[in-house]
Parts: sequence; C-alpha cells; structure tokens
Amino acid sequence: MRFRRFACMSVLSLAAHGCEVEETLPESSEVVDVTEDALVVCAPEQVVYGIDVSYYQGNINWEAVASDGYSFAITRINHADFMDPQFDANWAGIKQVGLIRGAYQYFEPGDDPVAQANIVVEKVGKLGPGDLPVVIDVETTSGLTDKAAIVDSIAAWMDIVESGTGKKPIIYTGKYFWQDNISSSDFADYPLWHAQYPNACQPPAAAPPGCGSCANIADQWSDWLLWQYTSSGSVAGIAGNVDTNVFKGSYEDLVAYASQGGFGATVESLTAPKTVLASESFSVSIAVTNTGGTTWGPATKLATTEPRDRESLFADASWPANNRLAAVSTPVALGESYSFELTFVAPAEPGTYTEHFGLVEESVAWFGDQAGPPDNAIAFTFQVVADPTGAGGSTNGSGGEAGANGEGAGPDTSGNGGGDAQASASSCAVQTPSSRSFADLGWVSLLALAAAARRRHRSV
Repeated sequence: MRFRRFACMSVLSLAAHGCEVEETLPESSEVVDVTEDALVVCAPEQVVYGIDVSYYQGNINWEAVASDGYSFAITRINHADFMDPQFDANWAGIKQVGLIRGAYQYFEPGDDPVAQANIVVEKVGKLGPGDLPVVIDVETTSGLTDKAAIVDSIAAWMDIVESGTGKKPIIYTGKYFWQDNISSSDFADYPLWHAQYPNACQPPAAAPPGCGSCANIADQWSDWLLWQYTSSGSVAGIAGNVDTNVFKGSYEDLVAYASQGGFGATVESLTAPKTVLASESFSVSIAVTNTGGTTWGPATKLATTEPRDRESLFADASWPANNRLAAVSTPVALGESYSFELTFVAPAEPGTYTEHFGLVEESVAWFGDQAGPPDNAIAFTFQVVADPTGAGGSTNGSGGEAGANGEGAGPDTSGNGGGDAQASASSCAVQTPSSRSFADLGWVSLLALAAAARRRHRSV
C-alpha cells in the first residue's frame, strides 16, 4: 500500500475478457518529515524488518525474500470489489518459507463495512500462531465528510473482524490523514501501523533506526507497532519497488505478538513398541512443546485423527474416551514441553495397524488448523501378533525421537528399533517384542521337538 495524502477512489472496470482490473493508483506524493508540535516516537535499537505487498509486485519468490533479511510480510486481500489476484499465493507462500504473515484490506468507509469485514473473515478465517492481526488500511474517506460516519464504519468493521479472526486488528494510517479527516481517539487502544516516509530514510540511505529520523504519529496514539518508512524498497525476489517497514521490538517480540491467542506445538519424541501381542497392554510416550500463543490446560487434549474423532482400536480404559487419549494435567506455557504417558491395548485380531493422533483445544480449535502439528504428524504403525501362550502381557521400551519440527525423523536404522515412517508424518520409535515373548516361543518349540522324539522312539 502507498499512503496518499488526498483520498483516491479506485475505478473498477471489466476487461475485454471479463476479468476485473484495478486502475493503477498514483505513487504517493506525500513524504512526511515534519516534527514541529508533533508526537515523535523513535525506533528502538532492536527492530525487525518486513514488507507489504499486493498484485503490483507480481509473482514473488518468497524464499528469496526470507533470505534477504526480512522476517514478516503483509499482503493485500482486496480493495472494494477488486479481489487481489495474488493474495492466495502470497498468503500461502509467506507461511511456507517461515515468515510471520499478515493481511490487509484497503478500506472504503463509504461502502458497506459489514460486507468488507466479511470478506476478510472469509479469506483468512481464525488466525493462528505466526499470523499477525488483520490490518484495516485507512487512507481514504470515500468522499464522506461526516467524521462520525467514518468512525462508525470503522467500528463496525473492527467488531466483525476481531470476532471472526480471533485477533484485535491493526490500523494503518498517516498522521495528517487521520487528524484531518477522522480526528477520533476511539481506536487509540488498537495497534498503529504508521505511514511516514522521512527523506533521511529513503533508499539508499539506512533504514530506521539507522537513518536517524523518528516517527511523527497521529496525536490520538501514544506509540506505534509498525512503521512503513518507504515505498521504494529493493528486496530480493521482487521485481521493482516495494513498501518496507519496521516492527518496534525484537524478533522474539514479533513472534510473541503474532502468537497471541493461537494454538501450536512441535513433536519432540514418540516412543512405543513396534510389535505387540494381541490384546496386550503396552506403554506409549508422546512428548510435545507448546509453540503457540496460549497456555495449555485441561481442555488441551490428545485426540484421534485421520479422520478426526474416529474411535481408536487401541483404546484403554484409562482414556477419557475412545477418541480422546488424555488431557494436559498441568499448565504448559509457551516454550514448555509436556509428555503424554499413555497405555494402549492391542486389538485381539492380529495384523498391521496404523494410528494417527493430534492435539485439540476442546470446543475451540484443532492444532492442525492453526500452527500444527498436522493431523498426520503423530503416527504409529503396530504389528499385532497372536500370543502363542494364549495369555496377554505388557510390552514396554524406549524408542527414537521424532523430528523437532513435528514432521518426523524418518525410520530408525540404528538397530534399536524404528517405526515405519508415514509419508509427510512423524515416524515412531519402536521395539521388538519383549524377551518374555521370545522365551515363550522357545519353550513351545523345545516341547514340540521332545514330543516328536518320543514318538520316533516308540515307533522303533
């Protein structure tokens, strides 16, 4: 987005082949570098750099962007009736390369705010860890002169988007536009994305804080969260100029801010036997780390997946339900780990079984719909064999670790056991049957040989 001092209405037209085309908007003619009688907030020593984009940037190589020192990117959803044709690709691409992602909508106060807000909710849904709150881009009045009407329109949008996405939106605006056309302090508790292009910070000069200039923000706010300091940035993976920004704080601060209210985990290790006897009870351990923005509690549960909520054939009486293995018993904060220590019971029918599990915040969200792990990340393959003695027992043992990213470590080739890895899933570390099982088989074989020898002796 490029901030314009004067309101510009986008003219929409139908192309010859029926495609919507947005009129090219002029470059910003306003470079704000005024500090007299102003609220000036300088960038701290620690900042994080990011970009904002739309279809004007064309096809973007997000891997190149991530390798160029940028940590977040915000992409446009739409402007009025014009849906940005690059949004879906950008929204997915930003996340795929591990950048913090965000989305913005160029807001028209004169249009239906409910309809505009619903577009946002439909496109991004419930935001998870790694997703910045949605941005409302306020830089036009749509021809409205009644400030109260503009305020009411923004407020209606805010309510729907905050409820629908689960995060409090960010407001993008410039000092003089807001003060001249809106002049309201009703949104002072919403994070501010400030637009200002000081001459000292324009490329090839250093970016804030190195350029020495500070943000001159609207009087209705006391601080800024993001600062768009130029529209002339040069970034690897993008042809032409691009808006560049700073986040006020460290990378850890940015991650914590983007993680607010979401659910996510990484799988640290999976431990289970590989081969078990029919109807046998055995132990399984699943260790995970909280990488989301919400502390886990009793509502955080390990559940069946593939499909979700199916009834497991290995359910034990200790499970809360056949589709719920266990609940977190103590609070688990961001960065802390938790180990589910479980009892499984093998089916009575011998065969090969694959079981998938995932995390769910009961009645709120599946972790697979937010920051993961995906529904197929916790996977075990068990070989169930008949018990030659006709009696059940227990098989326990330690195994290897799953990949720290929750995607799995692959089959164990160490000779200490290793589960069969599932495609795009965590493999489970497993063991051979217990020594008791092999001993039983040995005694049965010896007895059979002795009986055969006696039969041969009598026949001589």
